[in-house]
Amino acid sequence: MERTYVLSCRLIVLIFKFAFTFIAAKILTTSDFSEYIVLASLIVFSVYFVGLDFYSFSNRELVSESKEKQNHNIKNHGFVIFIMYVVFGTVVFFTPGDIIGPEVKLYFFIISIGEHFSLEVSRILNIKECFVKSATLMILKVVPWILSIIVMHYIFDVHLELTDILLAWSLTSILLMFFSLLFLSKTYSLLAIFREKISVPLIIRGLKVCSLFLVGTLAVKGLFTYDKQMLKMASTAEYIVLYGIIWSAINAVVAMIESGVIVFKYPRIIAACKAKDLRMVTSYVKELVCVILCIYFVFYILFYLYGSRLLDEYIFSGKQLDLDSFPIVFSILCIGSLFNSLSNVPHYIIYGVAKYDRFLLNVNLSVFSAFAVAAYCLREYENGVAISLASSFGALFLIKSYKAAVICNEDLS
Repeated sequence: MERTYVLSCRLIVLIFKFAFTFIAAKILTTSDFSEYIVLASLIVFSVYFVGLDFYSFSNRELVSESKEKQNHNIKNHGFVIFIMYVVFGTVVFFTPGDIIGPEVKLYFFIISIGEHFSLEVSRILNIKECFVKSATLMILKVVPWILSIIVMHYIFDVHLELTDILLAWSLTSILLMFFSLLFLSKTYSLLAIFREKISVPLIIRGLKVCSLFLVGTLAVKGLFTYDKQMLKMASTAEYIVLYGIIWSAINAVVAMIESGVIVFKYPRIIAACKAKDLRMVTSYVKELVCVILCIYFVFYILFYLYGSRLLDEYIFSGKQLDLDSFPIVFSILCIGSLFNSLSNVPHYIIYGVAKYDRFLLNVNLSVFSAFAVAAYCLREYENGVAISLASSFGALFLIKSYKAAVICNEDLS
């Protein structure tokens, strides 16, 4: 019953996110929707920047430590988060208006900290096996504000602008932080946590541990943020809208693969790597690759044939949007996304051997650096950013595949 509820929540969130992208494309002006795409990608990146990946150090202590030590770790983790919120708020305030518009900075800040805070609480709840509460937070993060937009526009026929959508999202984020604290209080005593002392040595040790993970995480997430910034610098709003709507459709497929396939397969790959069972590793890898290829193939054929018509007749009807470049943009981004999904397979082999963390960091940094340079140089060319992104994911897949093959021959055979 619990598993069914969690999976149902994931499916509902996926449907709402996917549907909202097309709804927003339909109800917003082209310029507003292009700004929404850029802003949403910045919010995702900000969530990881604010968190510093400190949970990778703090949360692993919650599994076997006493209740007092758990409270101590949560208090220090909370202190780090508070400091980062102050730093983040300052950064947002002084960010140039051409990156984050002055009229949306407050919304951006509230949404980012709401998304981050609920994510940190969800991680703690998952460790304590409170999966129902964690899944409920997942629903509260997405459904209320999207549902309110749908009701206001389609039932009450209210004309909505970007700031209206951000306001609804911000109010939901505030509500989300309240429920996050409420759910956390059902698992831990907030008063006991508050009474714990700040341990500077513990925080310094944690920052040293998590810095390795943080740099790698920001490098990967930067791929999905930097491309929008390059497009904002050199491309038209119409191209950004087309690029963003295609990415949203592709990301729905990625989310389906990650939540419906990879989440069940990768623990088996890691376990087989730790057991040095090359036969089982090979079997799981073949199975996972076949499933990913089949899903992408079906999606590519269907969206390539009918995507342009869907966008023209239902999503962008009444708007002057040139869709002639749809086939090439879609093909480039879909191939890039396929490489990205496939790179997860060798990634888990490398991760499972547990002595190549620095290799993964170096690869992520190298690929992001190469993409950043290529995207900047090619930003003026049509599809230059898309080609740079797809090429980066291709390089990521090839490098990780080669390393995984070496590991299989040397460490698992």
